[in-house]
Amino acid sequence: MAGAKMRILKIAAVIVAASAFAAGPAYSQMGSKGGANDRAKAVDKMTAEERERHDRQMAVDRAYKETLEKTSGAEQKADPWATVRPAAPSNAKR
Repeated sequence: MAGAKMRILKIAAVIVAASAFAAGPAYSQMGSKGGANDRAKAVDKMTAEERERHDRQMAVDRAYKETLEKTSGAEQKADPWATVRPAAPSNAKR
């Protein structure tokens, strides 16, 4: 009788351990890491100096993105290999 109880206890321990290992990765994905709400909360907790630095960085980022949008369609893309490629074959040879 004591052997059967020990066997059941061992099986139960293995099941608990296996479920704990399986639940670990799933549990780690449930927390929010770097979400929009976390960033908003972080901005609320900033000191005046940190908020000023953050605002300056956001202004620089906005200006950079605006500049990229203005210049992206302004000119055709340059082809640095244009002089290296051989000339296109003419239709007369075909």
